Amino acid sequence: MVSLAYSFDCVIFEVEGVISNSAQIEQEAWLAALNSFLLRRNASIQAGSNRVVQRPFEEEDLNPHLNGKPLRDDAAARLFMSHRHIKLPEGLPRDSDDSNTIYGLCHAKHNQFMERLSTKGVRAWSQTVKLIKDLHSKGIPMAVATSSIYADTVLKAMGLTPYFTAIVDGGTAAQCSLRPKPSPDLILNACQAVGCTPGRAVVIEATEAGVSAARAANALLTVGVARHDNSFVMRNAGAHVVVPDLDGYASGDSLHTWIRHGTAANGANSRSPLSGIGPVAASPKSTGFADLDGFDVIPSPRPTPRHGRRAAPSEDSPPDSAHGSGGTQRASPQASPIPSPPSGLAVPGPPPPQRKVSVCAPPTGDEDDELDDEFFAQQLAKRRASRRKSSCFVLRPLTFSGVLFDVDGVFANVRQISELAWRLTIDELLLQRQEKLQEPYFEFESEEFERFFYGMQRLDGLATFLASRQIKLQEGSPDDDPVQGSATPTIHALANKQRLQFIELLSQNHAQVQWFMSTILLVHDLRRKGLKVGVISTMEGAARLLEAKGVLDLCNCIVDGPEAQKADLAEFPAPDLWLRLAEQMELPLDELVVVGGSPGSLQAARQAKAAFVIGMLREGTDEGVEAYGADIVIRDFAESHTAEHIQRWWDAKFTGPRMAATRDRRQSLAIQRRGSIRELRPTGMFAVADWEVREDQYLERTHQLKETLFCLGNGFLAMRGSFEEGFHGAMGESVPGTYLNGFYESSPIRYAEAAYGYPERHQTMLNVTGCRSIRFSVPGIDGPVDVHHGNGEITDYQRTLSFQEGVVTREYTWTNGEQKSVQVKVRNLVSFEDKNLAVIEYEVTPDFEGEVFLTTTVEGQVTNVTGGNDPRVGAALTGPTLKVIKTELHEEGLLTAVTSRTTYSNLVLACAARCVLTTENAFLVEGKATETATETEFRIAAEKGVPIKLTKYCAYHHSRDVADLTALGPNALATANGAQSKGMEHWTARQAEYLKRFWEQCNVEIRGDPGLQQGLRFNMLHLLMSVGRDGRTNIGAKGLTGEGYEGHYFWDTEIYIFPFFLYTMPDIARGLLEFRYNTLDGARRRAKELDHKGALYPWRTIMGDEASAYFPAGTAQYHINADVIFSLKRYMEATEDTDFLREMGAEMVFETARFWVDIGNFRTRDGKFVINMVTGPDEYTALVNNNCFTNLMARNNLQYAVEVAQRLKKDFPKDWLRLSKALELTLEELEEWARAAQAMYLPYDEKLGIFLQDDSFLN
Repeated sequence: MVSLAYSFDCVIFEVEGVISNSAQIEQEAWLAALNSFLLRRNASIQAGSNRVVQRPFEEEDLNPHLNGKPLRDDAAARLFMSHRHIKLPEGLPRDSDDSNTIYGLCHAKHNQFMERLSTKGVRAWSQTVKLIKDLHSKGIPMAVATSSIYADTVLKAMGLTPYFTAIVDGGTAAQCSLRPKPSPDLILNACQAVGCTPGRAVVIEATEAGVSAARAANALLTVGVARHDNSFVMRNAGAHVVVPDLDGYASGDSLHTWIRHGTAANGANSRSPLSGIGPVAASPKSTGFADLDGFDVIPSPRPTPRHGRRAAPSEDSPPDSAHGSGGTQRASPQASPIPSPPSGLAVPGPPPPQRKVSVCAPPTGDEDDELDDEFFAQQLAKRRASRRKSSCFVLRPLTFSGVLFDVDGVFANVRQISELAWRLTIDELLLQRQEKLQEPYFEFESEEFERFFYGMQRLDGLATFLASRQIKLQEGSPDDDPVQGSATPTIHALANKQRLQFIELLSQNHAQVQWFMSTILLVHDLRRKGLKVGVISTMEGAARLLEAKGVLDLCNCIVDGPEAQKADLAEFPAPDLWLRLAEQMELPLDELVVVGGSPGSLQAARQAKAAFVIGMLREGTDEGVEAYGADIVIRDFAESHTAEHIQRWWDAKFTGPRMAATRDRRQSLAIQRRGSIRELRPTGMFAVADWEVREDQYLERTHQLKETLFCLGNGFLAMRGSFEEGFHGAMGESVPGTYLNGFYESSPIRYAEAAYGYPERHQTMLNVTGCRSIRFSVPGIDGPVDVHHGNGEITDYQRTLSFQEGVVTREYTWTNGEQKSVQVKVRNLVSFEDKNLAVIEYEVTPDFEGEVFLTTTVEGQVTNVTGGNDPRVGAALTGPTLKVIKTELHEEGLLTAVTSRTTYSNLVLACAARCVLTTENAFLVEGKATETATETEFRIAAEKGVPIKLTKYCAYHHSRDVADLTALGPNALATANGAQSKGMEHWTARQAEYLKRFWEQCNVEIRGDPGLQQGLRFNMLHLLMSVGRDGRTNIGAKGLTGEGYEGHYFWDTEIYIFPFFLYTMPDIARGLLEFRYNTLDGARRRAKELDHKGALYPWRTIMGDEASAYFPAGTAQYHINADVIFSLKRYMEATEDTDFLREMGAEMVFETARFWVDIGNFRTRDGKFVINMVTGPDEYTALVNNNCFTNLMARNNLQYAVEVAQRLKKDFPKDWLRLSKALELTLEELEEWARAAQAMYLPYDEKLGIFLQDDSFLN
């Protein structure tokens, strides 16, 4: 027995760079696979094609993306293709290695890797092998934590697998949803696998990401092995010790010594044993891969399957010896003496408390080096046992035998084809009956298909449908002619006709079938793991459909329409089809999982007593599907396309509380890893809810913030969430603003010393005519008393913004010292249906009798917030900016209007309000008008408990929407009157309908974090409420919620906001691009002002001209040009809107490309294209040379300009001729764009292996 006292319990290794140099093999494999693909691609390019012949990939192309990066093969393949601007289809997992798809490329790389591994072998670092054997001899558990999927294969090739208790690799990460390094997930799970807490673990890494992961896991000791001159970055990442190699430190004693000396620095009571160790670089003992004396070169046998047995080692090459062509000596099994600590470590002190590790010593001498098959098998058995015990990193034993799938709704969406077949059949019948029987014709509705036919038996559904239409037909027989052309066919004849229609439509529309690729991936995974797969469908043609997609060969059995008909099997919701399929698969249904895509198939599965039923919810509601017996309801297999995911669901149903406890432990571990989001979120502001933000307590000090959060808008008009009664608090502030997107004032910019090219005018979004003020007064001892938050006691307060209704409601009870009480209810909306309209409903219910007053105004004398020197707060404007030119009073004040004009921009605005009072009380109304405002006062004889409701319809029209200014006032009055004629309930209903469509298209569902869910939906709603839609407006940096940044539009639109609308509401995305096109002339003027060619978009603007007065942090951010084109390119990739490209987009692309070539130049010494004196997006390093982001984006702009030109020439020659003539484009210009893009300089530091922010970044 050997008894050792160590201060750590386990050691976690990275493979690549620590144990072996398999990364070099992987890089060679990628180069071979990529260049083989390029050879095929280049050979296929036709003369005259616009496709570019690509140069071969070289190591420099791969290094920035592979070195230390935990990328999956498919992600790496997409990255390599995107950097060469090559579009490859995803393909299928079964694609061969010569397929021009992402999957094909991954398979080619995998085959190349395995070939090189089997022929050339893999190099192992001898000192690391020595450390591994030393730790093993002393009974220290070891594990591997790596993102590589080849870890097990590489370790087996080196004969090191038996030494490790657990291997947590890329495959494990995929199965358990573990994040790659620098996340700590892999290391935490490796520690869990060996039964060690991270605080007692040593982690040895070779990359910055690995070191960061170890520190994030709170490892006791993090050792960085800097083989690639990356000691600097590993020290910065937090490594406790950094060494160029483990030579001289290849023993557990070395690790123990480092920990001891680290502990001494802080004394015995230190909470962190290593907090005294800084990032220390130990003295180098070896110099990298060029020194082959540091290597054991191990030729690898053909790799065996994971967990497979290895052949018995020969006497000449025991598994823990080094052997190969060089015949190097075997590492000594004995422990090394304790070396001196590396320079820089603290002086030794008292060690921390230690525990004893007692294990049986391995055999000594030659026997130590010969691990026989029995020992190898024992080690693998231990690993399998430890994997079964783990709750996350382990592959679960699969306890179900197979999965049965419905086709429609699960594999593919043929519902539309089925509905069309029924529609054609039924409509023909109805037209025949109209012609021959004079019956009224009402066309077949989608709701009827859903109700009577979807997932139901054809004959039963048809009979029920006919009964609902009061059509009586004979049943007939199954052989009835389907093409009778009669007004009174039999039910069987109609059903046969629909069947033929469906088959014909399906054969004609194969390409239009929507396939769900996640289901296909799941089937591949199931078959790989030896599980059976069966498919069922009530339609004819299902087998042909699956065969065309390459899925049929993966299925053990299929039961489709013809077989069901031949065997006289009842259709869904009868269980016959599921029972028949299980019988053919020779498996009982209590061992099978069933996946159904319709109510009928789910009912059938439950009647068949399937063990576990999954409802595939592509459409409809969760409740509807669960009502038919699904154990779990999902929308797609996108996040659950492995057998292990299904196993977890199976376990959750059949193992009850034990699995619930396991899930709790997993959740606890996840929270430990990433921190609880809910703990970090303020808990006193809003209650967490899926579809609303609700304020249950009013706080004066946050009033201004809440005005922003409860703002309502529609992209044209917005109102802040101010109180109608006004703000009367002693703490906090209020900004009661109303804003119109694109309605601005322009005023001269005052410079201490002006210069050529400086912008000349401010542009400021204005706070416009206020329509919100409502005052309710009750009788008091000394006269009327206003009801508001600063004058009385407020109870039962609540304010809610509903994401689904688009309405803000506010309720409270007000009580004063005279024991008068009033219940107040307020509803606000800014209409999505009518952009010019906002509606306010103000209802009060007094608990007393007496005369009360309800007064509302339209106020034209308004001001903006003065921002001083902080543009994030407000504007430089002072005093009223809108000059009232007319006030109107109609119908005794029930209809009023105020018209105003700006001073400099010469824009005109008309605001009208229609008031409606609803009450059973008697009242009088009186209107007043001043030079700047109108007022409507209601004098009401209030009775106790009788509600008084004022509904105010506010309309805003401005001169940017009309040519005839005299029409503004009448237009506003007409809008207010028209809105009142429809009533508040109409507008709330239409608001909810609009948002229902929005959420159906845009909603993102997050399960497990309701706070994050609420925040996401809140922000999506605010984007919708703020974005311009008309091609003349955009979206400001603060949306329409306030006056920060003066309402200016920045690059935020293209980079951060545009993608959301592109992939959810592309029409709005197009409108944002149209704004840039409509301001292209202004961009041309700006470029000309600065003596440049082409066009330069403004850094901040409202109407298209530059409004940033500070050149270094404004105009010098030239990347705005490329940002606009970046979003344009994304738009074209997503929509293929060639009309936009021809009519607007191409002109934008060409003019911005001209600008880049004009401001840059080709450097004399190396021919690189450089762009000097620019400011990048961080704004802190202004006017630098070769900002990396700017140069990258400029290259993209130039490349896309060449692509667009080539496409127009080929596909739209008339448009190319028109544009090239109008813009005077020449072939030489296009060639210069291509050369500049090809030669674009990107600052890169070879020593650190990083792209630099700019040329001066490291100075």
